[in-house]
Amino acid sequence: MPEGEPPRCISALNSGVLAVRKSQATDAFLREWDREVREKGERRDQAAMRRVLARSRLRYSVLGPEYNLMKHVHLENWGQRLGSPRIIHAPALHEKPSANPEAPFVLEEALTPELSSRKLVRHDRSLGAEHAGILLTPRQKRERQLKSLQKQVKDLKADKKRLAAELTTYRRSRSVRLLTRLNWRLRRNLDRQGPV
Repeated sequence: MPEGEPPRCISALNSGVLAVRKSQATDAFLREWDREVREKGERRDQAAMRRVLARSRLRYSVLGPEYNLMKHVHLENWGQRLGSPRIIHAPALHEKPSANPEAPFVLEEALTPELSSRKLVRHDRSLGAEHAGILLTPRQKRERQLKSLQKQVKDLKADKKRLAAELTTYRRSRSVRLLTRLNWRLRRNLDRQGPV
């Protein structure tokens, strides 16, 4: 391990979203982090943050993914235990024009219709959703669709069996009617011919 590098068990953190309690210790950490990024000329600041954080005595906690959603495609695999994203930190949003307080960014522009913010909030129990509905991942949607299709196939097979039984009954009754008619015609023809 290179000198000054923390052990691998201390993972790199996404430094795009931070909540910091103001104190002398956190001010010192932020200054040291900034100094290390500038001195090493690093393009990304996560490695420097990892090193400085490992050397510091600061206590920290990593928030769940809903507090730092990097890519909205992750929403497709969002489990029901997670709430709606609270912070969307998506590189795609960097391509949008600079923030304008008179025309704020609308979240719906970044999300697909299936993953609209209204839908996310509506299904988030922690935000007061009144029903127990959840967002389904594409896999869960496919599984539900498959179950629905399997039920339809089962119902169609039952209908086919019922119709086949009705058809058999109809054919039998038609055969009986046909035999009755043939018997009647035969008798009529025999009656016309007279005794042999």
